[in-house]
Amino acid sequence: MVCVRLSSGRELITAEEFAKWWEDEDQGELRSGCFHDALRRELARRLELSNFRQLQLAKGEKVLGPDSPWSSKEEAQGPDTLVAIVRPYLAADDPRHSLLFQSAKSGDLEKLVRLLEEPCDPNAVKTSTDSLALHEAAEQGHAEVARVLLEAGANKNREDCNGGTALHDAAWNGHHEVVQLLVEKRANLDKLNFTRGDSPLHCAAYKGYSKVVHLLLQGKADTGKNNFLGEAPLHSAAIRNQHEIVRQLVEGGADKDKANGRGETPLHLAIGQRLPDPVRALLKARADQEKASRRGDTPLSLAAGVGDPTIVRLLLQAGADKDLPNKESMTPLHVAAACGSEQVTQILLDAKAEQDKRNRSGQTPLHFAALTGFGPPIQSLLDAGADRNVLDCEGYIAVDLAAKRGNEEAVNILLKDWKATRESLGYASYG
Repeated sequence: MVCVRLSSGRELITAEEFAKWWEDEDQGELRSGCFHDALRRELARRLELSNFRQLQLAKGEKVLGPDSPWSSKEEAQGPDTLVAIVRPYLAADDPRHSLLFQSAKSGDLEKLVRLLEEPCDPNAVKTSTDSLALHEAAEQGHAEVARVLLEAGANKNREDCNGGTALHDAAWNGHHEVVQLLVEKRANLDKLNFTRGDSPLHCAAYKGYSKVVHLLLQGKADTGKNNFLGEAPLHSAAIRNQHEIVRQLVEGGADKDKANGRGETPLHLAIGQRLPDPVRALLKARADQEKASRRGDTPLSLAAGVGDPTIVRLLLQAGADKDLPNKESMTPLHVAAACGSEQVTQILLDAKAEQDKRNRSGQTPLHFAALTGFGPPIQSLLDAGADRNVLDCEGYIAVDLAAKRGNEEAVNILLKDWKATRESLGYASYG
């Protein structure tokens, strides 16, 4: 009976298994001289060897070749022991490995195949970056080169010195064919790199590669995976004005109201960067318009603070509460007046925002406009009927605060056509 062992002594095929295999195989093929190749294929399958690993069979001291057929069942089941010899990879410091990296980077498939047949190790590491040839192929978008390297046994999840995999490289550079290949090969879709803790989906969302995002979502990439900033891919898309990616991620199940490490939702980030398109996409997806960040900013108060009239209108049209205070008890109108945005102040007044609402210090939007000295918001508030005689908790009216700060323009506007209900506190001469 024939059995097959490795040179180390490990038995690969027992005599009983060999006899069964011989019965199952195509006898015509075996007797025509293809026994050698058929057995090598079976051994390579059992050893999980790639096509590039050369495997030889030896009988005693003699290495068998393709011209070593067994012509009869009796002869095939004789008392023989065959030794399977797997040709080792080249030494790690062999200069041909450098050529392997070069051919992967340049996309020279023919040269790459020749080097793998040497056989170069597909998992040889470039010491400067701790990366594989697969990283080079993925970064440059050479899909067929990447396919051959994977077939040769390259580790699809190997991390480089930055913790990035080949999938990170392909996603960051928008190479959707390589991404598709790696998804099909069941690469880890959610591995985080060491730089920002980004997954491949973070990378694609940040760069705006719609096809790559689509492939990763099809592969069931985690849309809620956080990076080191506590941000999910949807945050990355929103802050980079990638409104199409925002739509894809939301449709793919991303949590549109997920907060990052600072308590900011994607809506907060888009508003903070004054990006109306992602804001529009998030509002269409019914993102929470009233969720406050850790700093206490609601979306509308944040939009008022950055002075963006387009975003303020979008939020109001979506039903945002125009009088909802932030954690500092300031309404959006307080914020707009304090920041000097005449246009946003007017939009909020037109939306019937409460013009005399007081914060916890008893101050109205007019007090804040007087403190900061911005004339146009003061005039808008007065034109809308704001009460200039409201006292704050310390007993000051708006003109008192303007006078204390030396805001001459504000004082002049507030004194014009003014009928005081009390005497001045002496901070200004009231004409």
